[in-house]
Amino acid sequence: MSRHIASYLTRAVLAAVWITSAAYGAITPWGDVVPPYSGADPWMVSGDLRVADSNDGTLLLESGSSVTVDGKGLVAYGPDAWGLIQVYHPNTTLTVLDSLTIGYAGTGTLLVDSGADVTSTNAGIGVKPGSSGTVTVDGAGSTWTNSGSVFVGGYGTGELVVSDGGQVDIGQILYVGGF
Repeated sequence: MSRHIASYLTRAVLAAVWITSAAYGAITPWGDVVPPYSGADPWMVSGDLRVADSNDGTLLLESGSSVTVDGKGLVAYGPDAWGLIQVYHPNTTLTVLDSLTIGYAGTGTLLVDSGADVTSTNAGIGVKPGSSGTVTVDGAGSTWTNSGSVFVGGYGTGELVVSDGGQVDIGQILYVGGF
């Protein structure tokens, strides 16, 4: 099987896990999530959180769960990695006390949906050459509050989508199309 086909199959399995995991818990990691999930809710991550560090990985937060990261949040850190964080439902929160990067060197996605909240300082979407990042904030009550600047498409491809009553608050500057 070619690497390309294997990659698509892995992503199909990730999507299936993501879609069906809602019934199994409020915090659901799958694949390459570093550090490993502690089983606690709220989950306090000491240091950086990497979803898809070098391989594909997802992290689903829902039903009022809470994750606080006292370092950086990195999605799709490795160049061949595909990563997803979905924050879903009212009172579900992801708080990153340092920068949040979606698509550092690989392909990363952040979905904030159905009244969930994400908070971070500076953020980058599609940072390194060849990377791709997408952040979607969708639905009334869904918010992404960023106290610093947001870079969309640093050296890679970035996309920020705000739809159906979602809200993005940027404390400093929104940069689009390069550093």
